[in-house]
Amino acid sequence: VLFRSQDSVGGRTLAWPAGVSWSGGITPNPKTSALAEVIYVLTTLDGGTTWTGRLGESIANPMTGIGDIIYATDSNGTPGRLGPGASGTILTSNGTAAPPSYQSPAGEIDYVAKTTGTSITATAESSANTIVTGSAFSYDGATIVMIEFFCDAVAPSDAGSNAMSIYFYEDSTSLGRMAYLYGSAANEYSPVFASFRRTPSAGLHTYSVRAAVSAGTGTVSGAPGGSGSSAPAYIRIARA
Repeated sequence: VLFRSQDSVGGRTLAWPAGVSWSGGITPNPKTSALAEVIYVLTTLDGGTTWTGRLGESIANPMTGIGDIIYATDSNGTPGRLGPGASGTILTSNGTAAPPSYQSPAGEIDYVAKTTGTSITATAESSANTIVTGSAFSYDGATIVMIEFFCDAVAPSDAGSNAMSIYFYEDSTSLGRMAYLYGSAANEYSPVFASFRRTPSAGLHTYSVRAAVSAGTGTVSGAPGGSGSSAPAYIRIARA
């Protein structure tokens, strides 16, 4: 099988050896327009001395640039173009009901540790104090992620009967309250682990964890880890 593809100019022709004969006795004259493609099927029964050829199916080249691939769009094998995926994505089969697509591999996107404590004095969600901020990352609009926050010790207030709300933020927009802590006495510490499943819109996004209290001053701990020390608090973003 010989596959011939015209370049962007077209008009290229082939000169066949005398040992090639064609079905019907007529040398085929397929399309020679720019980017046109054609398949020749050649058969020999004497080890390559003589050949019988026929013209296969001509197809229009759907590719338009570097990184394009051709895939079958239907059960008849009609060719289609799949453009290159974003850097680091993996070509993935979606079965027979949908064309292949590029998907982000599973794994961690971002991790930022918090090794110092933060005092929380804000009393409203809109002005919540920032606990920890992740790194900016460009999302493709299709990848589902899990956003996680951990801290081993959170005290809602330095006075009793106060509460703390912890929020996940996408850029400057709150995604909602992820944890609610109430302290009946001063400096009652509790561990917090919160997670949120989300499909970020396409573009650059930065996630952060923020908090507000009902009154007084709350504390979100942070430590470097190691012997005799708490593990760091953190924000982590991973593909779901």
